[in-house]
Amino acid sequence: MTAFTNELLIVSGYAALIDTIRDVCAEMGISPATIEWERADSKLVSVLCRMFEENGKPDVIISRGAVADVIERSFTDIVVLRAEPDDIDLLEMLAEAAKIGPRVGFLIYEPHALSFKIQVARTILGLTELKAYPFRSKNDIERLVAQGKRDGLDVRVGGGNLGRRTGEARGYPVLCV
Repeated sequence: MTAFTNELLIVSGYAALIDTIRDVCAEMGISPATIEWERADSKLVSVLCRMFEENGKPDVIISRGAVADVIERSFTDIVVLRAEPDDIDLLEMLAEAAKIGPRVGFLIYEPHALSFKIQVARTILGLTELKAYPFRSKNDIERLVAQGKRDGLDVRVGGGNLGRRTGEARGYPVLCV
């Protein structure tokens, strides 16, 4: 088994996140390996196992959401740094959504749903409605994007690239966090 050529691996379905981490790493003289992946599933684990078998394991993996959960459960000997959006990131994206319309749906990864103050954000941003839609899976995201449209919301925030693509396919705006 050869040594992993990168001590750091980024696994994310968010191209902007990968680019941001690469920029920071470049300033530090680090060249991380990257995998664009957006579904938290067993196929991800298989791909990572093959990669690790060929190259060895990295010291650290940066990821977020359900993908990070799968990695943490599957590779307990690797440090997983979670790059979750913070409350300011979420407020900024909700403010962008408010420019589209005052009725906003918010797709949020279920384990984080209770920590975000939905009604405070609604008041601060002057929204008519801000409705949370907690998700755990790809199927949840697809179903909840359609539900938001049926609920008469103007725009959705969250759900990553999958949420954005699902919204586009339905003619419904979904902004990524």
